[in-house]
Amino acid sequence: MNEYLVDTNILIYYLAGAFNPRQKQVIDPVLEGSFTISIITRIELLGWKGHTPEGLIQARRLLDCARCLPLTIPLAEKPLNSGHR
Repeated sequence: MNEYLVDTNILIYYLAGAFNPRQKQVIDPVLEGSFTISIITRIELLGWKGHTPEGLIQARRLLDCARCLPLTIPLAEKPLNSGHR
């Protein structure tokens, strides 16, 4: 079984119905299965200004299905450490 780390934009496009049928065929199984988001994605999605009241409810339901990675100091510094030796 594959696990996926899903980005904020993917969730916004999904909730907005912005995927074409081929893209939807790829993303539906991911979001219906096991997927992970970062705490940053959770914050960004809940803070997105384009939500309608119903859209925010749908976003919360979608987020409830995701495993959420917390932000830790080592995780936050990992991109910096990987490029600097």
